[in-house]
Amino acid sequence: MTEQPTAPPSGEPPTPPAARASRLRLLVVAAAAMLVGALVATGVVAFLTREEREYGVWVYLKSDVTEEQRAAVKSAMGSLQPEGDVEYEDSEQARERFEEIYKDMPEVARPGPGEELPESFTLTTRNADLQCADLDPIRKLPGVDRIQVAQVPNDQVLPGEVTCY
Repeated sequence: MTEQPTAPPSGEPPTPPAARASRLRLLVVAAAAMLVGALVATGVVAFLTREEREYGVWVYLKSDVTEEQRAAVKSAMGSLQPEGDVEYEDSEQARERFEEIYKDMPEVARPGPGEELPESFTLTTRNADLQCADLDPIRKLPGVDRIQVAQVPNDQVLPGEVTCY
């Protein structure tokens, strides 16, 4: 039995099955194109509106760091686009800051006499996509002991240390 074209209600001639199938394919393709367009637009908007986060970056130096190595580290930290200056703290300043922070906490172990706290550089940066790879050029420099990165808290983000291997 062959399918008989049905007459449209408006009194127009009947639509053949091939034409209906063609219209259905066109409708499916149009719907798929709209869906793909919506997904692409959503991805673009999500990428462009990523919220920048604030990070503190500390680069601790080895005890035998040279002046040239120290200068190279400070210069390399500029690649992280600091919000202000890259700040330097020598061993004595680190000890004074430590003592100030923990003055009301006698249970915290203190560095012993003659025991030095490391020199360091510190900066703050805003970045929507800070990656551990961004730190590799600094980490590989002679004179660098370790790097510590902390996400600065705000009303939407909890504080946290970023661990890079």
